[in-house]
Amino acid sequence: MKYYKFIFYVSISFYSINSISDDLNQYKIELLIYKYKNVSTDESFNTNLSIPEQNIIEFYDPDLYVNKKALLNFDNTSSFFSNLLKNINPVNRSNNIEIITDKKDKLENPKYWFRKSNELITLNKIKNEIDKNKELVLLESISWLQGINTSEDSVYLFNQDEVKEFGYFIRFYQKRFLHVDMKSFLGISETNSNTKSTLDYIKSMETKIIDKNTNNQILKKDDLEINLTYPDINEYININDFDEIERKYNPTKLNIYIDEQRRIFNTETYLFDHPYFGVLLNITKV
Repeated sequence: MKYYKFIFYVSISFYSINSISDDLNQYKIELLIYKYKNVSTDESFNTNLSIPEQNIIEFYDPDLYVNKKALLNFDNTSSFFSNLLKNINPVNRSNNIEIITDKKDKLENPKYWFRKSNELITLNKIKNEIDKNKELVLLESISWLQGINTSEDSVYLFNQDEVKEFGYFIRFYQKRFLHVDMKSFLGISETNSNTKSTLDYIKSMETKIIDKNTNNQILKKDDLEINLTYPDINEYININDFDEIERKYNPTKLNIYIDEQRRIFNTETYLFDHPYFGVLLNITKV
């Protein structure tokens, strides 16, 4: 197989890891996907990618609502935010509870997992090099946070761009070491009806973290109860709800793909290469 590879200079920190604990640790994932403008290969690609049929989630984009009455009705002497929050009346509750743990000062917060971000740290320099390279087209530049679960409880994260015609199913899991299952493709995949609710998965991970750490904690904390006094008439505006024209795209053959599993290590960068495109992956514990 003849590969037309883009040569990167990547400084990689090698980590000596003998084992991985069963804690649900949090990682930042950075991902770059690019394709070659001119491809010359004698290789034929006659098989299609075998896509997962279950345990699939997508990126999470939570709804964000504001109170319409509070937004539109305030005088010139008040600011938008003071008017928006003026009905919040905090009340201290009497139960004194404090969380004491011998393990770590903070717990991972799954509420921030699987949210798309454009922030790149480790791969930003390589992204700039791809942008300047006339032989390459940058398809995806993205990062996100997530926890890495056992193989049995892990899920595939699915994302695709029907306009640029590429996508991926990516799954991280841990046994003795960390592993990644990368299924990336050029084309358009069919919509999978078995996709799970990302929010439900996040909530299940939150429960798992709390349950595990509760066994090692003494709960002693001043809790704060917030009572909201709402206006008589409530109407909420979802500011993440954009009116977009829904376009239908026909699925294509997925015969241009990468389907590979690897053992991976914290802070390292990995290249998955194909004659038509490539994927760069960095994983860093946070």
